[in-house]
Amino acid sequence: MENRVYHNDKKCAESGLSDWMGQLDGGIKLKNIIMPGTHQSASFTITSCCDCLGICQFSSIRGQLDAGVRFMDIRVGSWNQDCAGEVYYGHGPLLRGGRFPEPFEDLTDWLKEHPNELVIIELKTSGNAKPSEDQMKLFVELAEEHLKPFAMDPRDDITEVTLGDARNGQNLIVIWKMDSPPEFAWNRTAVNSPWHNADLWEDLKVAIEEDINTRDPEVPQLHSTQMIHTPPVRICCFPRICMIPLRNGNSTIADKAKGWFDEFMVGHANRTNIILLDFVEDQLDLAKQIINANI
Repeated sequence: MENRVYHNDKKCAESGLSDWMGQLDGGIKLKNIIMPGTHQSASFTITSCCDCLGICQFSSIRGQLDAGVRFMDIRVGSWNQDCAGEVYYGHGPLLRGGRFPEPFEDLTDWLKEHPNELVIIELKTSGNAKPSEDQMKLFVELAEEHLKPFAMDPRDDITEVTLGDARNGQNLIVIWKMDSPPEFAWNRTAVNSPWHNADLWEDLKVAIEEDINTRDPEVPQLHSTQMIHTPPVRICCFPRICMIPLRNGNSTIADKAKGWFDEFMVGHANRTNIILLDFVEDQLDLAKQIINANI
C-alpha cells in the first residue's frame, strides 16, 4: 500500500499543479472559480480485506493537493472493534481507514507550505457508521486543535470569499456536514453536493446537465459536480475484481468529459465550482483542464 501511494504521489508532485491558485488575482471570488475535488479523499488509508470496495483514491492527501485538488471529502466513522478512545476515517459501515488526526496533519503541513492556496474540506459521517458521542467529542477536539488555526471564520455567503481573504494564514474552509458545527466551521448548506449514481457516461452527462441547468447562481452556496463512475452492484459483489472496472470506468468517464467540459461550461459560468474526481492520479489531464478554465 505504501509503495502504491508513494508511486502515485510522485506522479502528482510532477504534475505542476500544486500552486495554481497562487497564479490567480487575489480579488477573484470563489463563485467565479472552478476547482478539482476528490471523493472519499482519505480512502487510500483503507486496509481491510474488502478494501477494493471502498478505495477511491490511490494518492495521499498531499499527493491529491499537489495534483491541484482544492476540495476534499473526509469522513469519520465508528466500529465496535479496537476503537475505544479513537476515531478513524471510514467509508460505509465496514471499511476503516487511517486514524485521526493523521489526515488533518497531512493537510495542515501542506497548507503551511502553500500560503497562497485555498483548500475547502468537507467533514461528514460515514454512512450509517456514525461515531459515538464520545468519539464525536474527540473528533471535534482534534479538528479544533489541527484545523482551527488555519480556518477562515464562517460568513453568510461563501461565494463572496476571495482568494485574497485566504492569503493571511487562514487558507482553509471547513464545511461541517454534521450536527452542531464548531465555531470555526461553515454550515452544511455552504456547498451543494448532489450524487448522480450513474454507471455510464451518457447517463451521468444527462444528470449533470439537468442538475446544472436548474441551479440558481444567486443562491449563496458553492456547487459540486461529480464526475464519477458508480459501479453496478453485481461488480461490487467481487471486491478484488471490482477495482479494475471501477478505475477503468472512471478513466473512460474522464476521457469523455474532457471534450464535454469546455463545450458545456461555456455559458454555464457560476453553475458549478467543484468537479469531484475518483483516482485523481489517473485524471491529471482532466484536473489540468479544470484548472486552466480559471487561468
